[in-house]
Amino acid sequence: MLDRQSGIEHSFLAPIILMLSLRPDADEKLGQLASIIEAMYNAVQTFRSGLESFHSNVMRP
Repeated sequence: MLDRQSGIEHSFLAPIILMLSLRPDADEKLGQLASIIEAMYNAVQTFRSGLESFHSNVMRP
């Protein structure tokens, strides 16, 4: 069943990728988007680490 879902996701991405390939500035915009996503990922990881640290200190007897 996972393979079917993966195929569906790829079939939705194909027209988007085709449209992006026709835009001259798509590489630059995708690079910016990748940077934003990476920054968000790092922020979530930092936040999660802080929450885990806070939780472990609160639960300490």
